[in-house]
Amino acid sequence: MGDSTCVIQCTQNAYHRWQIAAGESGFIARSTHDTDDEIMISACILIRTERGRFDEVVERMKQFKETRNVMAVLGRYDVVVDIEVPDYDTLGTTVTKMGKIGGVVFTETLPEMKTAGEK
Repeated sequence: MGDSTCVIQCTQNAYHRWQIAAGESGFIARSTHDTDDEIMISACILIRTERGRFDEVVERMKQFKETRNVMAVLGRYDVVVDIEVPDYDTLGTTVTKMGKIGGVVFTETLPEMKTAGEK
């Protein structure tokens, strides 16, 4: 399987380019962004919800100021949240708060990372 890329506009002046690659251990998602503002760290939060509490979790995730996009998905996870934060401490705090929301069973965080050739 090859790589595929899609671009979504998350804010008025920032575009995320999601690269999804199929590997031996499953799919790997990576996000990069271009913005005129300050440097921000992007992360994708994968969320499994309790049965019957999906809508409640989606609405609660939209209330976080760090949230840029919330998507309902099919598969192993129920909700995907795209966030932007100024630093890794804020990332940890935000993800911890999201994980404590009623109806969230567990989360998995995919922070962006730069590869050897990127600046």
